[in-house]
Amino acid sequence: MAELAVPRRLLDTVRHWPTPDGARWLRELPVRIERLAVAWELEVGAPYEPGGVTAFVAPVRVGGAEYAVLKIVIPHREARDEADALATWKGNGAVRLLQRSASEHALLLERCEPGIPLSQLSDHDAVLDAGADVLRRLWSSPVPDTPFEPLEAVTDWFAELVETRQRDQGRPLPNRLVGEAVTSLRDLPRSASERAVLHHDFHPGNALAARRMPWLAIDPKPQVGDPAFDPIQLILQTSDPLNDDNPAETIRYRLLRLADRLRLDPDRIRAWGVARCVEWSLSRASRSERSDAARDAEHARLFSSVRC
Repeated sequence: MAELAVPRRLLDTVRHWPTPDGARWLRELPVRIERLAVAWELEVGAPYEPGGVTAFVAPVRVGGAEYAVLKIVIPHREARDEADALATWKGNGAVRLLQRSASEHALLLERCEPGIPLSQLSDHDAVLDAGADVLRRLWSSPVPDTPFEPLEAVTDWFAELVETRQRDQGRPLPNRLVGEAVTSLRDLPRSASERAVLHHDFHPGNALAARRMPWLAIDPKPQVGDPAFDPIQLILQTSDPLNDDNPAETIRYRLLRLADRLRLDPDRIRAWGVARCVEWSLSRASRSERSDAARDAEHARLFSSVRC
């Protein structure tokens, strides 16, 4: 096998991985690819650029004919149930799972053609509406008894991290905002009247144009819980509201548009917006990503100010 080209973004992830597992995974990656190529009869192409943050992702041909995508993940909590979510959705709103190997931490996935991300659309309303259609499809699948984590298990952990980071970093955010976020992280999952298999990381870059359906979701980090958790990144990453003349109104407009199309309580989406942005801000601050932390903090303040 020729020397493996690993995308720079993935190499950067491995360099900053908190345990030796990342470096070990990278050393073993060429052998894993060879084993999978034999087992699944693959011709493996050059990896996508910039590629995945926590996974090696490359186009492949299966049996010399069918085109697919090979994804080999650095083992971590968020990626643990990706294959099960794709199997649950059965291609309804997401790429199909063709093969999986738990021992190799690998997935063989349906390839999207033309594969253009939803983020490339210039019409922001079209992005919101297409994203809402994908989320509706994902949430329509029956919720299995296993294997997914409940959302509250993750958000309880987030709440603890928020409190610890706020204290250890010298209280960089207003206590009122942090208190609002912690309350939502603990209470919202338990007060939800509906539960669905959530994507958890649904933004316009994680929906690709395809022939089988207009748009298909990729890269889920699934839990089971409150659907109102999922639209926040769609609101913030259709374009950054801070670039608009009235960012609060931009957030309010997008929030209400999505609430209407997804038949969700807009106040729950708003509360999740505060919670998620506070958690992101303190997480980024803990990594000295000051400008991003400040941006997330401002998003949190804007969500908190919105009246639905």
